[in-house]
Amino acid sequence: TICLGTMVYFIDKSMGDNLEYSWDFDNDNFADYFGPNGEYMYFFPGQYLVSLNVHNCGGDSTIKKYIWVTQPASAPDAEFEADILRPVAGADIVTFSDISKPNAINPYGCADYWEWEITPNTHTYVDGTDKYSPMPRVRFDDTGCYNVKFTAGYNYLFDSDSADCYIYAIKYCIPEVSNLNPDIGISRVILGDIDNTSPIGSNAYTDFSNTASTYLDRQVTYAITVERNSTFNSMNRMVWLDFNQDGDFDDAGELVASETEASTISWTDSIAIPVNAPLGATRLRIGTSLGSMSNTPCGENTYGEFEDYRVIIRIDGTPPEVTLIGPDTVYLEQCDMTYSDLGATAWDNLSGNLTPYLTSETNYYNGAPEGIYTYTWSVADANKNV
Repeated sequence: TICLGTMVYFIDKSMGDNLEYSWDFDNDNFADYFGPNGEYMYFFPGQYLVSLNVHNCGGDSTIKKYIWVTQPASAPDAEFEADILRPVAGADIVTFSDISKPNAINPYGCADYWEWEITPNTHTYVDGTDKYSPMPRVRFDDTGCYNVKFTAGYNYLFDSDSADCYIYAIKYCIPEVSNLNPDIGISRVILGDIDNTSPIGSNAYTDFSNTASTYLDRQVTYAITVERNSTFNSMNRMVWLDFNQDGDFDDAGELVASETEASTISWTDSIAIPVNAPLGATRLRIGTSLGSMSNTPCGENTYGEFEDYRVIIRIDGTPPEVTLIGPDTVYLEQCDMTYSDLGATAWDNLSGNLTPYLTSETNYYNGAPEGIYTYTWSVADANKNV
């Protein structure tokens, strides 16, 4: 079932070589499209028989499926969210999303209209989006509270959702370094999904928060590795994480890792995420300084370098890891088709051993004919990660 007046995307799943395609989207016996994946908009409600014909030197094959086009007499129940609630003013790009819900009259959540009202007006729509985009991207140009009102509509019927001070833009200090040195700095950072390399001695400060980010789960401890290219001089390293998202790194517990004066190429430490850490996107800052000289989040360091990264604190979002006890592929002779799977083990980053809770599914049975069959082992942790 699809919504009248909204674009429908058709995906070809045909198999074969040198295929030629012919789609009939509206059951009028005339081809509407000749590519593998098509799109079409219906302007009248009702039932339509969609057909796809594929042809190559081996012949033709046709598949037909019915779709139903509906026009509910209601807007969806408007609701929205944003990926960053405390962005850095003038720097972070916030993506808003329509997460409107179906209702009894509009059971499929049909929508063909979106409008965003953000006040005050010290913000800018970027990346080709505007106030009428379903997923606008916005840069907030000043610090402080921003109120957001979102309107979703369908067929000239509307519903709205709003939140005061939904966005609170903050500002971080730009750390200062008096002197750059190609030996005293950061060449590589590894943390979760972040694996970023950069030159040393080029910039006192580089903000990678819009290009390098990672999720960090509450109650989990992560390894962080910071590297340099040479060790002509000793230096110290500091890592801060703005847990309370207030625009500084000065609060208790926000210095999360440190290395005193050392001449190491690579340094690895651990960062523990508290159970009560506020959820959402925030900043991680890394600073280096010569020898045992001062190294503070805003500087001014005499020699060194700073880098910022984005981390997103979340409730456990890491699924358990399932490991097969035997090989992942087993070949059976046709005359000896009995098989008993060796099973698997499961380990979760928070719950530990989940092997007793594993379940399995298979389409194989003893005596099955020649073919390919699968065993699937699965388990869910306490937060329903599978």
